[in-house]
Parts: sequence; structure tokens; C-alpha cells
Amino acid sequence: MKSGCNSFVGQRHKSTPLSLWTVQDVMEYIVEHRIALSPMYGDIVKVDGKYMLTGCARTGCMFCPVPIAHGDNTEMEYARKRYPKMYDTIMKTHGLLDMLNKVNKDRQLSLF
Repeated sequence: MKSGCNSFVGQRHKSTPLSLWTVQDVMEYIVEHRIALSPMYGDIVKVDGKYMLTGCARTGCMFCPVPIAHGDNTEMEYARKRYPKMYDTIMKTHGLLDMLNKVNKDRQLSLF
């Protein structure tokens, strides 16, 4: 909000053209313009005046470790429950769990 959609402050310049839009603004735009969504998001419904998704709120790589750094392992938890064989293969056989444990020595990950 301070710099608008383009920021030239500091060493890293960035452009975030939707930064002034809220999630509600985006959903309203999608509804008004009848934009098709991936089935993973479900439908957009309005409950008590607020737009909500009936499916996933976010999508992305199930095994991306970035959200874990911010205390969110919902993608991994989803993968563990929905695709247990794939989860075990990625986490154990391919070593993602070992890597995460090395990076996160200070805290216990609840990935199993």
C-alpha cells in the first residue's frame, strides 16, 4: 500500500500489480467475469456476504518446502493423507525428510 504496485525501495525492486487487491476482490472479479477455475478450487460461493472456495484455497507443488518455513505444512499433510505411497517415496526414498530435518534442527516437524 505504501509504494503501490511497483516498489523501487531497497536493493530489490519488485512489481506486484495485484497487491492492492484483496482475495475478495479477486474472487468477485472471477465471478463477475465468469472466469473458469481449475476443478481443484471447487466453486466460488457467497456465504454471509463473503466469497469462499469449496475446494482448495491454494494449489502448488505438494512437496514444496517453502510453506514449512512459514509454519504451514498443509500441502504436505494433504499429500500424506491423499497420496501416502507418493509421500513416503518423496519423503523417505528421495530424502526430503532428511533435508527438512537438517534445515529445521531447532523444531520438530510433524510430517509423519
